[in-house]
Amino acid sequence: MRSWVRKAAPLTAAIALFASTTWALTGTAGAVWAGTDGKLVYYQFSGSDQAPVAQIFSMNRPGNGQKNLSAKGGAAGQVDIQPSVSPDGKRIAFAHLDFETGSAQVWTMTFEGLNRTDISNNGADASESGPSWSADGTKLLFVKQPPGSFPGDQGGGPATAGGSIWIRNADGTGTPQQLTAGPHDANPVMSNNGTRIAFSRPVAGQRHLFIMNADGSGTPTDLGPGSKPDWSPDDSHIAYGQGGSGPIMIVNVANPADKQTLGTFGQEAPVWSPDGTQLAFVDCTGPDACQIATMNTDGSNVRDLTHETQFSDQKVDWQSHA
Repeated sequence: MRSWVRKAAPLTAAIALFASTTWALTGTAGAVWAGTDGKLVYYQFSGSDQAPVAQIFSMNRPGNGQKNLSAKGGAAGQVDIQPSVSPDGKRIAFAHLDFETGSAQVWTMTFEGLNRTDISNNGADASESGPSWSADGTKLLFVKQPPGSFPGDQGGGPATAGGSIWIRNADGTGTPQQLTAGPHDANPVMSNNGTRIAFSRPVAGQRHLFIMNADGSGTPTDLGPGSKPDWSPDDSHIAYGQGGSGPIMIVNVANPADKQTLGTFGQEAPVWSPDGTQLAFVDCTGPDACQIATMNTDGSNVRDLTHETQFSDQKVDWQSHA
């Protein structure tokens, strides 16, 4: 055990640092698909730099019925972050910290936390994190970094965060395909029609939103400052954060000059509800820890769903029932 702790020490210290501030480990926003709203998933940091613990939870839309999915799948006390729900609502992709190599690896599990599967299976060769699903649910986008790299801050902190964006089969078969050269790209999320990918990369030291073709071809389009994007169910707008500290904004994809500011600083990492009427996000504006919250897409009716006083809730995604 001592060798595991020694190898993972830089990662665990960084996890504790970022989870305790508004530069939260919000990771990559998960895509949503039109349909009836289901449950929400998020992860909760409850450890320290010496003993990091991050567990994925689910809860009902009102905020009740919380379940520790990591513990149910046999990973109590381990580090699971960045959950992303599959289009059919049946599986969750996430990043799992491999203490032996100090790398993140992309895993999947059922929505009930069972059948945990290591999709990356290459911790000695690379750190892979920030997963999000393709529109048809057969593939996973992810961010690839050198082995042992800290995976949590996928665009929410310094301009040196991130890596290159790749796509692979969601069952782990086949050879992953590289979509960007990096070296500091992050937050990939595919449009619901499967034709485009939004992501972030630094421009002059500040995170900007970009859109590229889903196969990585062509020159990406710069939409201006922002990070942690999520497509609206009809793909006409993107909700996004501002590099870790907020506020949340919405941009018209067809007219990037048309932007709307929602909320305030300390609110970050929005995802659309599958019915398109609300946003779920990370709210770090309170006196205690960060909470999972919702608001209407015009910024009204802000409501915290979790009420942590010691632990930090991060990176929410919304299940869809087609």
